[in-house]
Amino acid sequence: MYFFIILLLSLLLNKPFIGEAGKIQTVSSMGNDGRGQETSLVHSLQGTWNVTNDDHSINVFCDVPGGIYSDLMKAGIIGNIYKNYNDIETRWIAKENWNYFTNFFVSGEMLARKAIFLLFNGIDTFATITLNGKEIGYTKNMFRRYRYSVKDLLQIGINNISVYIHSPIEIANKEFEVETNRRGGVPVQPLCTPAKYNGECHVNHIRKQQASFSWDWGPAFPSSGIWKMPILETYDVVMMRDIEVHMDRLYEMKRWDVKLIVHLESIPKNMISGSLVSNLFHYKNKTRFIVNETNIDNYEMPKSGRIAITQHLIVPDNFVELWWPNGYGLQPMYDLTVSFNSSEHVSKSIKVGFRTIKLIENPLVNYEGLTFYFKINDIPIFMKGSNWIPSNILPEATLSEDGEKRIRRLLMDAKIANMNMLRVWGGGLYESDYFYSVADELGILIWQDFMFACSMYPASDSFLKNVEKEIEQQIIRLQYHPSIAIWAGNNENEIALRNNWYSTASNFSLFKEDYVKLYADVIKTKVEQLDGMRPFVVSSPGNGRMSESEGYIAQNPGSVLYGDVHVYNYYSNAWSPSSYPNLRFSSEYGLQSLPNYQTLAEATDNPSGDLQRNSAFMKHRQHFILNYLVMDLQIFFQFPTEKIEFKDYIYRSQIIQAVAMKVETEKYRQLRNTLYNDSTGLTMGALYWQLNDVWQAPSWSSIDFAGRWKMLHYYAKNFFAPILISGNLNDGLLTVFISSDVPTLLEASMTIIIHKYQLFKDINTITKNVSIIPQKSLIYYQNALKPLLGKTDLSETIIILKLAWDDGSDQHSMDNYVLTGNFKKVTNEPHTTCTVIKKQGPDFQLLLRTNSFAPFVWLQTNITTGIFSDNGFMMTSTEKYIYFYGNNPDISNEDFQASIRVSSLRNTTQLI
Repeated sequence: MYFFIILLLSLLLNKPFIGEAGKIQTVSSMGNDGRGQETSLVHSLQGTWNVTNDDHSINVFCDVPGGIYSDLMKAGIIGNIYKNYNDIETRWIAKENWNYFTNFFVSGEMLARKAIFLLFNGIDTFATITLNGKEIGYTKNMFRRYRYSVKDLLQIGINNISVYIHSPIEIANKEFEVETNRRGGVPVQPLCTPAKYNGECHVNHIRKQQASFSWDWGPAFPSSGIWKMPILETYDVVMMRDIEVHMDRLYEMKRWDVKLIVHLESIPKNMISGSLVSNLFHYKNKTRFIVNETNIDNYEMPKSGRIAITQHLIVPDNFVELWWPNGYGLQPMYDLTVSFNSSEHVSKSIKVGFRTIKLIENPLVNYEGLTFYFKINDIPIFMKGSNWIPSNILPEATLSEDGEKRIRRLLMDAKIANMNMLRVWGGGLYESDYFYSVADELGILIWQDFMFACSMYPASDSFLKNVEKEIEQQIIRLQYHPSIAIWAGNNENEIALRNNWYSTASNFSLFKEDYVKLYADVIKTKVEQLDGMRPFVVSSPGNGRMSESEGYIAQNPGSVLYGDVHVYNYYSNAWSPSSYPNLRFSSEYGLQSLPNYQTLAEATDNPSGDLQRNSAFMKHRQHFILNYLVMDLQIFFQFPTEKIEFKDYIYRSQIIQAVAMKVETEKYRQLRNTLYNDSTGLTMGALYWQLNDVWQAPSWSSIDFAGRWKMLHYYAKNFFAPILISGNLNDGLLTVFISSDVPTLLEASMTIIIHKYQLFKDINTITKNVSIIPQKSLIYYQNALKPLLGKTDLSETIIILKLAWDDGSDQHSMDNYVLTGNFKKVTNEPHTTCTVIKKQGPDFQLLLRTNSFAPFVWLQTNITTGIFSDNGFMMTSTEKYIYFYGNNPDISNEDFQASIRVSSLRNTTQLI
């Protein structure tokens, strides 16, 4: 009845009904993101709240968890933020303060509990929290969890809560002024993003997703909101917060020592008695096979209200099946359940995997530098992958049901492309529990940056204490995941300081002192204290151990002889291997391209006017400070100078990007076992920039914002293949490598074909039986090319490489090509057709036919989503079979046939 009275009053007062009073939800699966805790003592405050601005000109229903941009779109106050110029036209939202408020019901039974805490798993970012008219706290870090004791403030029946979120833009400006004064007038650099980004200033002063103020691949949407689930915890004894899992493999004893640190929380001076029981279940039959019990008798909770209890599980080797990265084996995950049993029962279940990881930085005998590679389960592994930016620019969207579908799809796309590592970049988010669980499941290792990128940062006591709590919470939350391989202190801040990117040279000592305080004294210390299972590097790029020995700011943080390197070479020929260095590990490298035309069309209400090469819209969407200069230059290097349509410009930009990344990645894989006299080489990692997008715009991604694969992602599937045949042409010498990531010797047949494309004819073929050495990259053919050409000019040819082998269970093959020049002489216009010859569920088999050389054949369909088995390929023969793997079994052969578009370099009229 009370519920309906409030509803009636809200209608009479012409105000929206406030929240869902009396509908507080008991949560049966609550954990670090509001999930995973089995207890009837946890109650969700998620649901429909209200949000209003200061002058109450906007007062609408909203979703919690959620965020202001999502709320206003849903309410119809603003349109789709990803369309048109809405990143600019909605900027007023971030300059306002927003009050989120609701009512909730508390029963007498709940209020009778000894401990009642209000827990916010994530507020973005600066919020004053008021409960029943009493201010209880202030948040200032979107990456932290905040917990408040509220028993004395609650009442039986209706209670009200307000979360007043201050403008992040205004707070950033104020923090900048305060910090500049504290530093005697020396501001923390950089002051703002480049004007080209259409962004906001001083994001480095606040602990918020750095990219929310804009980046060179993304828009500024400075979000505000309760982005993770808020909950009310009511109990008498304890609440279980986190479980740390530290695994030590005892080789001589043939067992694992699994140390658990279980974090319990309660009210100070509460007397705790009960039993803590840990159960490890076999991953196949789910039967319990390891158990440990610790009794606690009349333990008085300390002032902090937090205790950590250590238990050990001794696991024999014969109970363990190892967790492996993608491509090296399976990913068995064991269920671990920890329960605290007393007058109440509280438990938490997580999944763990058994694996060891080491970062090997060893000196080289008679050479300069250190190695830099990972050993997983004692096996050296070449890391193949990309860089992950947030899956959505709005943090709350990453946690929604659709957001989780997007995350799974992107991680699956990475797995399909034979990736075994993604780098979670330091300007975004610590990702959700769901993200890391899917990475565990798929065998995708995570290089985890802490959230500091491309800036200097303050080092005031308050800032450092804020960061220390953030780092502690995030490490404890995440460290049990086998997918997390390494922690990194920041993205590009060491090299930025050393090379004066932000005009810091005149105050170098001050900025270095700040740097060491933040990344060494706070973050490095905290990592070593909380997670001894994994390596830590202070910065990426950086010289690893060498940077530390040089006081954390190396003389040359981009040295190819140490650590990891970021490689961007925009002005050289991107299709030439000589444009790229011989290094130990490349954790970033890339080149821009445009997204698919369909994706761009979804971003504008005026496609005919906006989707033009020099339109205001396309200039607005391009945040790279070099604008389209690099694309234009690289297209000029490779293709004839001619007037082309915008769709063809998109297509060529994707060709440029795909081939450039192919050439660079193949070089890195070729260098796995090569050490040159100048100490360069021994490359053991290639993570290109970047996997995904946050809006429809030019970027370095291989998958656009709509989830459509660019040509690069199809190429990545090939250049990251477990067995790769690749070649180089240098000073007339043809060198063919085979790179193997598999653990067994394979017998194979290798074929090298010299194809004269103007005649559509193979003019020379070399076939050779080879033994592919496991986990090596070696030369299998080397010879002068000129004798193979006869009288044919090199510029009229392309070299096709083929490899076929049997791994004992199946036949395998792969094709590749070596470019002998650019494509300015390709003048033929092939007639290429595609015929659907077989349908099986949502999948189709296609037959392509061509009457002449068809370079970069590109297949598209606009009636379903899915991927082709190959795309962007060279057709040097008359026929080729391709498969399309779709997700809609209701599409007929006829409809799919009609939707297919086939394009190649000299025949692009069919581009969608």
